[in-house]
Amino acid sequence: MKVEVTVPEYAAEIGLRIDWEPEAVIQVAVHEDEVLLKADRGGLVTLGRLLLSLAQDGIEDGFHVHLDPSNGLQDGSAELIIEVGS
Repeated sequence: MKVEVTVPEYAAEIGLRIDWEPEAVIQVAVHEDEVLLKADRGGLVTLGRLLLSLAQDGIEDGFHVHLDPSNGLQDGSAELIIEVGS
């Protein structure tokens, strides 16, 4: 299977743009020492695009993105922070 995904180009003066798939569903739950990340197809494509965006040249260690119910995740989700680091 071949999938083509367009990744928004990173520009330091603008920041990172996240392109969400229409109707994407992403949920994050934390249970003791387990994290459950649950997403439909649109949510998985959105997350994949986000991860590829974070892998671009020019994004330094420590750069991070916060996702929460007011920023893309479903109501009741735990906050998800994705940070670039080595």
